[in-house]
Amino acid sequence: MAGTGSLQPRVLILDTAQGHLWTWEENVRLDQPGKAPTFGAAVIYQGRVRPGSRIGELVGQVPRE
Repeated sequence: MAGTGSLQPRVLILDTAQGHLWTWEENVRLDQPGKAPTFGAAVIYQGRVRPGSRIGELVGQVPRE
């Protein structure tokens, strides 16, 4: 199969009340000091966006406090 596309399952999780974002991925390489790499699921915090006031509004990332 040619190409560089990935078929790894990935989900974007959005907290619509406060704007927190996470990604959930399967088959992620998990490196641990002193151990052989393994593969598993991971939830990774991506940051926070400002909740919008209407559908389709472009919003930016919330500044760090």
